[in-house]
Formats: sequence, C-alpha cells, structure tokens
Amino acid sequence: MSLEGRIRLVALDVDGTVLGEDGQIPQATREAVAWLRRRGVLVTLCTGRRIASALQVARALDLECPLVVHGGAVVVEPTGRLLWRRLMSTSASRHLVEACCQEGLDLIAYGDPRPGREVIYHLGPRAADLIRRYYTSPPPELVLPWGGRGRGDRMLRAMAVGPAPAAQALVARCSPQELRWIVWPTPEDTFVEFGPCGCSKATGLRWLARRLGVDPDQIAAFGDNLNDVEMFEYVGYAVAMGSAPEEVRSRAHRVLEDGPGGLGRVLRELAAG
Repeated sequence: MSLEGRIRLVALDVDGTVLGEDGQIPQATREAVAWLRRRGVLVTLCTGRRIASALQVARALDLECPLVVHGGAVVVEPTGRLLWRRLMSTSASRHLVEACCQEGLDLIAYGDPRPGREVIYHLGPRAADLIRRYYTSPPPELVLPWGGRGRGDRMLRAMAVGPAPAAQALVARCSPQELRWIVWPTPEDTFVEFGPCGCSKATGLRWLARRLGVDPDQIAAFGDNLNDVEMFEYVGYAVAMGSAPEEVRSRAHRVLEDGPGGLGRVLRELAAG
C-alpha cells in the first residue's frame, strides 16, 4: 500500500503502543512524533484512558492536536478544554447500576466531565480498591461512592468487575440499543467495559477528523487491543502491535512485531511515504 503524501493524521493508542512495558515512552517514539509534526503531520492520542492521564502522555509528547479519550466518548484539547462528549442515557445508567447490584458485581463509573474536574464513582469494595491501586498518578479530581449525587448522574463510561458467570449474566441483561460493551477476561476477575451505544474510538476519531478536515483514508492508526477494532476499520491505514489478539491483527494492514520499541521507525516511514 502506497502512503506517499497521503497520511495527514496519526492516531496513537497509549497503553501497549506508545508506552513500553516499563510504562515509559521510548526515546525513538518521542523523536519520531516530533519529526512527524515538523513535517506537518498531525498526531493525536486515541485511548481508553481518562482525561487527566491522557493529558500527561500528550504533554510528554508535546502534542497540540485534540485528543480522543475515554474510549472515544470524549474529545479534549491538550489544555484540558472539553470539545465534545457522548454520555449514556439516564435509563441505561440506572439500569446498569441496578443490574450490577442484583448480579453482585462491583462498578467503576465515570461521571459527566466538567471543566477542570473528573468524577469517578465506585460501587462495591473491589471497585474502591481498584481506584486506590490504579488511579494514583494523577489522582482523580473527585472520587465518590455511588449514591446520593451519583444516582442522578448520566455515565460517560463504566467498568463492571466480578466473577465470569456474574459478568455474563450482566451482559445478558443489557440492551445493545442503549449500551456498547467489551468483555475483558482475566485469571482473577472478568471486566466488562460499558459505553454509550454506537460509541467507540472510531466515533471520537471521526468527530475529530471532521473538525480537522481530514478524510478517513488520510489517517493512520496504531493499537493493540479489542477497543481498537472499530478504529482500524475506520481509518485508511491500521497498524497492530505484535501483542494484539488475532481479532485486532486481522483488521490491520500491518503488524508491528517488535512492539513499542519499533513504533518510532514505522512513524518515520509514514511521513517518508
């Protein structure tokens, strides 16, 4: 596939793509991103991360393009200014909480982001423990138990966690007309990530591309997991990391077997054509 003069926007997943196993950005990736930007190619992040942690990565790469975060439910400027977001309906949010309670699942829910503030709700002890373990750098602006103020909020995104049978029962009770979900099994628990129906990384990237005046076939996307599938199907050139599951690799035009360490080399190839 010839890329000469075609790629105007590069969309990068973060975990497992931009970040190496040590959680750091390889120097070759930093240099390649800077080189792309000097040649007039726009570079964005397209990640499941929340706003604050995505902004940290964007600032480390000195990005100026708006970012697609929360799995495509939010587009935000590198300054933190919110440009666009999509929320679950009130009925879907309430149903999800009720179903989690009845199936004995814990829930982490992201509230509607406000200027300068992100709210994370937790329902159940495992959810509270996960927030304490993984949401430390930077810490969430506001962490609340689900209840009181939380009951009236529409969710931006949510993650249910618990035993596999309970997770399967939860999914069976959810409506694909209201919610989109991805199941992430682990040796200990099963995680089910929920978002608004029809919302994926491709949704946020499509909104951003229209704002920038970039056609889908002028976009190259890099990713490594199931939440990258729709993004790969939307863009003109998709690159899967070597660690990606077969469902992701099969949607890619190229598989980068040497992982984040080789990302810088491929980024330079894009602008070279």
